[in-house]
Amino acid sequence: NIFKQIRELPKFQNTPIIAVTAAEPSEAMAICRELGFDGYISKPIDEELFPSQLARIIAGESIWLSA
Repeated sequence: NIFKQIRELPKFQNTPIIAVTAAEPSEAMAICRELGFDGYISKPIDEELFPSQLARIIAGESIWLSA
């Protein structure tokens, strides 16, 4: 999968990877954690919250949110 391909590249091993998806959060969030994602944001994206979510991710915080 694309997540594993990204993680295999040395320059991206420490880059946060956040799942942004419309999948059912109750199932998808657990799968994303298991795969090693650094966070999860469900769609639809909240336009007011998204900039602060990105800032938190850039600051190194994990984000695990569903709409």
